[in-house]
Amino acid sequence: GRGQGHIDGDPHYLSAAEINKINKERMAKGEPALNMRFGDYKNDEPYLQLIQKLGRRDFRDMRQHVNEMFDILKAGGPNAEALSRAARERIVADTARFDAGEFDEEAKEMGLWLAKYLWYNGHGWNKFTPMYKVMIMSAFPPLPRIDQGAELAEAMPAFLGWLDDEMSLVKDDPWQSYSMLDKYHTLKLH
Repeated sequence: GRGQGHIDGDPHYLSAAEINKINKERMAKGEPALNMRFGDYKNDEPYLQLIQKLGRRDFRDMRQHVNEMFDILKAGGPNAEALSRAARERIVADTARFDAGEFDEEAKEMGLWLAKYLWYNGHGWNKFTPMYKVMIMSAFPPLPRIDQGAELAEAMPAFLGWLDDEMSLVKDDPWQSYSMLDKYHTLKLH
């Protein structure tokens, strides 16, 4: 349908499995990994329910990908050492690029997307900023960082645990979930 055309025509909607496959090929050639962008919220607004479904698929794909990497680590040996080294090098390089401001445009785009999503979905984030900061921090807790000395074997289970927690919170249809709550509160107010 209309939504799928938008998704298929935009490389930022490739599945996590497709992105991982492309990035493995790029890294094998010594090329940098692809970075995805948030884009403009107004382009996504008509497709939020489809994006919700695609995100559920990506949670599963990412979990499988990380599990495969974790199996390599658990097996030990040269493959595990090469994986740990490559992951550390990539994250250290990306962190250096982030610190140097190379991702500022993408970061601003992401912030604006988030602000618009919240605003146009009934969340007045500019009135209660500490509350919204806590919600964001709760959704994205600190994880062990291999660019700060954590081992990949420590970081991966933490990431998997976080993925599992997030997957358990993702609703099939969040728009329907809160409509009954709104009806209840509206009835109570009258």
